[in-house]
Amino acid sequence: MSRPQIKLLVAALVIAPAVGILGYAAVQKGRTAYTDLDTYLANPSLHDKRAKVVGTVAPEGLDVRAGDRIARFTLRGQYKTMPVVYRGAIPEMFKGDISVVIEGQRGSDGVFQATEIVTKCASKYKAAPPASRPEGRS
Repeated sequence: MSRPQIKLLVAALVIAPAVGILGYAAVQKGRTAYTDLDTYLANPSLHDKRAKVVGTVAPEGLDVRAGDRIARFTLRGQYKTMPVVYRGAIPEMFKGDISVVIEGQRGSDGVFQATEIVTKCASKYKAAPPASRPEGRS
């Protein structure tokens, strides 16, 4: 092997594993668990990782300050609740008794620090009833 070929081989042997390690780390960091609130709270191994959690906004104690871009609320599951603080643009349809998906991480104080909220409003997306056809047409 010539000297330039050896240099190229050594460079490839150093760069390839480094790129692989960086790629693996990026994928692991980007992974986000997606679960309902009760399952999330029952699984402590998820509490120190980013997660997407589905639940309902409790109307009692809901504190939305759109001007300050902050919302404090309680997320309800079927059996459990969790306090949430969200900082960012407040979705237009955000209110009590609405289903939401929040993304973020639970703090050591037990408060979920949400970085994203997506509202889910089933009534807005219900299909319209099919139009009736005039008699005699098929």
